Amino acid sequence: MASTSSRTLERAVRRALQPISPFSSFASTSASAIPALSTPPPSTSSSARRVPATSQFHTSARNCSAWPAGVDAEDGMHATMSSSSESVEGGGMVGGSQERRSTRLQQSAPIDRTDAGNSKTRQQLEMPKSRPPKSIPHLMEMKRQGQPIACLTAYDYPSALSLRHADIDICLVGDSMANVALGHSSTQSLTLEATIHHCQAVYRGLFSPLLSISPNTPGAPLLLADVPFGTFQTSEEEGVKSAVRLLKEGGVDGVKIEGGAEILPLVRRLTKFGIPVMGHLGLQPQRVSSSAGYRLQGRTADEAYTILSEALALQEAGAFSIVLECIPNKICEVVSKALRIPTIGIGAGPKADGQILVTNDILGEITSPWHVVAGLAKAGVGEVPALQQPAPPGPKFVRNFVDEVLSGRVQPRSSSGEEDNFASPGPAAEGSAPVAASSGPTGIGAIRMAAIEAYVDAVRERSFPDAEREGYKIKSAELADFMKRAGPLLQG
Repeated sequence: MASTSSRTLERAVRRALQPISPFSSFASTSASAIPALSTPPPSTSSSARRVPATSQFHTSARNCSAWPAGVDAEDGMHATMSSSSESVEGGGMVGGSQERRSTRLQQSAPIDRTDAGNSKTRQQLEMPKSRPPKSIPHLMEMKRQGQPIACLTAYDYPSALSLRHADIDICLVGDSMANVALGHSSTQSLTLEATIHHCQAVYRGLFSPLLSISPNTPGAPLLLADVPFGTFQTSEEEGVKSAVRLLKEGGVDGVKIEGGAEILPLVRRLTKFGIPVMGHLGLQPQRVSSSAGYRLQGRTADEAYTILSEALALQEAGAFSIVLECIPNKICEVVSKALRIPTIGIGAGPKADGQILVTNDILGEITSPWHVVAGLAKAGVGEVPALQQPAPPGPKFVRNFVDEVLSGRVQPRSSSGEEDNFASPGPAAEGSAPVAASSGPTGIGAIRMAAIEAYVDAVRERSFPDAEREGYKIKSAELADFMKRAGPLLQG
């Protein structure tokens, strides 16, 4: 009986010591990281606050365990339990006060989780009643059952919270942040340090312990990150180091790598080490300068055959999923049926096993100076420069889900009735009082969450993408030639 009570108490103390984030900047090697009962509460002034070891973008690489040096977790736990027992035995108001103060200090003492990307760690960071996080076996089962997989990008804390709210299946910290969040002209400018920095922000949003207080909270998505251009091309060793940093410092579950036959050795090596890899074929933004710009891929029999053969090779190398970007609907359908692993389409039609878009695009956010120039011209404040080309149109496969919500074409899940509709009520009658745009929640955050919900629902209902308006076709002769050449691969 005493042994059972001891184990129960030990589990309670372990839960109390769970950290808010694996990237805490307060980790220390000193014994004061786990305060004794006689230790006063730490000062909150900036002069007394512990300063973490210098590391660019505040990564956790140089942070140490909060357990005292030379003491392992179990010994430290028993020491803490022993001190707690002594305070109880002291009795009286003093003993009770010390116990409460000790509990508060234990709860605030962070522990650096060096295995932040481990799924077991994720489950420990979640309270027992929360829904389990999404996993690779979960995604494989969705493919087997024909359930569409919903994916989106996130680069910051608010976006991550919105994705968790909408029950997204995969969250990708994509290198598209170089364009839409950091203002670069191409994804090639993104650095590994910047990627890790944004991964940490997204991690804090997706895995905040506060999101685990209700059993109805959606499970956290699988968190992936793009391996940036220039961090895996030199050698396999460089690629492994980059992937390991993304897992250990960024907290991601796996990585996405653009490329075909040339990355197969790296994919084999990473998967052999237990690092999940998602492939990326078709249009590859990291190579856009060598592919004549952002154009449809797989439009000829030769290109389509290369995509199919490389997809099968990536599967055999150990990739758990493949993104197919900007290819004809029919080619995506053939590749998806030929693979055991899920395909995630972007501009590849409705027959992929899942869909992904850039979150900034579905929200209609300002991602280019052309948006400012066009807005000023529309308002009559300025003119579009005559010597410049007109603003390039957005990709045909992108749908603005904020428009869907504000127009009333879709109803937010959280809406309880007509009063929560986001649609504008129209102009007020002459002489009447102004009419509010909406009687429901119309803040940016509420609209963002509603739009992302609408996207997830549209993917799962297969109403997005539309094959005609948001997909691409291939000429019949090219398709017939491709199917003839692909026969042996499909039969094998």
